[in-house]
Amino acid sequence: MVQGRGNAVVAWNVAGRLMLLAVVAVALVHYAQGATTHDVGGADKWAAPGLSNTLNSSYLSDWASTQTFALGDSLFFDYAVGTHNVLEVTNAAYTACNITKPMQMWTAGNTTVPLNSTGPFYFICGFPGHCMAGQKVAITVTSGSPSPLSSTTPPPSPNGSTISSLPASAAAVVFGALFVACGSLLW
Repeated sequence: MVQGRGNAVVAWNVAGRLMLLAVVAVALVHYAQGATTHDVGGADKWAAPGLSNTLNSSYLSDWASTQTFALGDSLFFDYAVGTHNVLEVTNAAYTACNITKPMQMWTAGNTTVPLNSTGPFYFICGFPGHCMAGQKVAITVTSGSPSPLSSTTPPPSPNGSTISSLPASAAAVVFGALFVACGSLLW
């Protein structure tokens, strides 16, 4: 009778470890998916259409229509200090290009804005004439899963290099954790 009980304990121990392995694997896969940093405007960056360039006035809304913004993602506004800024505004201020009462304002260049809540967000440039020329973007953040990692280029790091190894690093974390977890099943 004691031997039967020992087998049950061993079986329960293995089952418990397998359950732990499954939970860890699911958590790591979710972590590996990560969030996306959206480069606002894509290759054309955060710029004022028609002002010393050939961008059309709808290029930012056209860009936004090709993106899926999810909770946990972020926006990266690429601009030089003193040439543009980023103002988060209400829908009414967005429509009217009213820069007088922004909800938030960034002026330091190369701004990253985390998307920590769902719903619509409105951004404009506060430099005279820029918003009226079309330098504004409206997005809607959903609670769905983050966008695929490969949909945008990550922002440059402070030393100028680009962080491009995230998917491989995330996969390494997942497989490493699975290896360790499987190894723990053997002891």
